[in-house]
Amino acid sequence: MKKFILFLVTACALFAAPQAYFSPQDNLADRLIELIQKEEKSIHVAIFILSNRKIAKELLAANNRGVRVELICDPGTYKEKSAVKDLKEKGVKVFLFDPEKGPTYKKHKPIMHNKFALFAKNQNGKPLLWTGSFNFSYQATVRNKENALVIDDLATIELFQKEYQEIKTHYCTAVK
Repeated sequence: MKKFILFLVTACALFAAPQAYFSPQDNLADRLIELIQKEEKSIHVAIFILSNRKIAKELLAANNRGVRVELICDPGTYKEKSAVKDLKEKGVKVFLFDPEKGPTYKKHKPIMHNKFALFAKNQNGKPLLWTGSFNFSYQATVRNKENALVIDDLATIELFQKEYQEIKTHYCTAVK
């Protein structure tokens, strides 16, 4: 019986329930920054908008301490004096979604509207997934009604890793 109880405790510790956060009350930027600061290996981000300078600063700090940081973003977020352009100029790998490579619908071009981050080695040395409606912007942090989930389920993380690679390989152009 003691072995069974030990097994249950261990299983619960290994597979935690997803953590759910909501803005503005949970300050999603701070929750995300905590994960960025804990990352030891790599961070892959697919994000529609990244304009929150605090998040950008922490991604750069992670890159500077040896964490491999990559961003896929919609081309509309890569502008003069943008957080994404600053990250690229300071050494972060940036890939822009190319709407010409995606399917059109009634002459409308696709956008890269994902909002997720993959952490390779984070809390307790485990990979994590951050996903939800939250754009990495100030408005999404303090004004909008947004959500984010932090998931440690390996099968789910693998699906998002495949999606990240699919977008990067087939629909993006690396910023030089």
